[in-house]
Amino acid sequence: MTLIAELRTVSDAALERSRAASQLITAIGPLLDPTLPTPNAMQAARVQRAALKLVDTALEESGADATRYVGFGLAALYCGLQPDTFHSLCEKGKGPRCTIVEGNGLFTVAALDEWMESIRQKEGV
Repeated sequence: MTLIAELRTVSDAALERSRAASQLITAIGPLLDPTLPTPNAMQAARVQRAALKLVDTALEESGADATRYVGFGLAALYCGLQPDTFHSLCEKGKGPRCTIVEGNGLFTVAALDEWMESIRQKEGV
């Protein structure tokens, strides 16, 4: 790959990640309204889709989902859980596998997928 082609690929990936992040922020914005009692299913689905897109874009950019880590907030959104619920499960040792880096839990998407699949199997879905 030539230098120009490689720079183009990196620029395209950065642009796509920026778009995905913008979609996530747009989806989260209405949920920050203090007058909104509880997000409805449609809003939650939009946020989850936007989070998945952002994670997928980051994975494509790095090229390896086994080594790409996401932080706590994206992990909760990726799993479709409220951050408090996700945090509670992790503190009780019932959350997905994580790696602690500088006191913060980081999750691979593979570990999150594995964890969600195990939950589905337990629930019989």
